[in-house]
Amino acid sequence: GVKDGHITGLLDRIQPAISKAMLLDEKAYRFKDKVAYTNVENSLEEILTKSDIVREMFRNGDIGIVGGVYNVENGEVDFFKDLTSQKTTHQQVAAAI
Repeated sequence: GVKDGHITGLLDRIQPAISKAMLLDEKAYRFKDKVAYTNVENSLEEILTKSDIVREMFRNGDIGIVGGVYNVENGEVDFFKDLTSQKTTHQQVAAAI
């Protein structure tokens, strides 16, 4: 394959989401959605991993983090349901870092 340009870096970044989604459900019709949602989850975890300031504010409950997936077919964004209420799950991730 081609190893130049921006697309290679983008594909490298979403590969963990693809791998994780394949473990969850191999059915083709659900696969693309699982990849998209898993990639957003991975991005949220990466934000907490790479930013000490954001992680600390998140741990203290000063901020919440919300992910969403844009649907190109209807133009709507499917925001993850109230992630601030699921903060404990992400706090566990933050605490492990």
